[in-house]
Amino acid sequence: MAEFLGCTTQASGNHSSTLKQSNDDCEVFRQRFRHFQYQKTAGPREAFNNLWELCSNWLKPKMRSKDEILEQLVLEQFLCVLPMELQTWGKLYRSENRERILSLIEELQKELVVAEQQQVRKECAIFAIRQKEVTEVAGMCSLAPRLFFFFTFFFGRTHM
Repeated sequence: MAEFLGCTTQASGNHSSTLKQSNDDCEVFRQRFRHFQYQKTAGPREAFNNLWELCSNWLKPKMRSKDEILEQLVLEQFLCVLPMELQTWGKLYRSENRERILSLIEELQKELVVAEQQQVRKECAIFAIRQKEVTEVAGMCSLAPRLFFFFTFFFGRTHM
């Protein structure tokens, strides 16, 4: 039996396509469960029964252990609380096992920190260059009053 966080399926001759299809089906049921709307039902009992069926199709309690179901629910919540730039990647790998997904998120987080540090260094370098340019221009500007005095003293105002 192959275990995924989304679903568990029996191994078959076409193992990878069966797992992919099962995982896709579970994702459809998960989305239907999460986006269910009470207004589209005849009443509270029908709404509850519909939710129960969607949840059962998603989490498969007859095929999965309590721990597997709990892991699925925790993983879903975990993906929701991640920063947005990590959520996208986490959701792409939703069907991976817990350790694989956590490793991927940790790696991505390290890469994002490195990229952020590089961006900060780049911005600091640009700031330093601009500050140097401003200092040079300011130095030239501080000469301007002296040059003005020099030219007016020696050549008079008419030559400027």
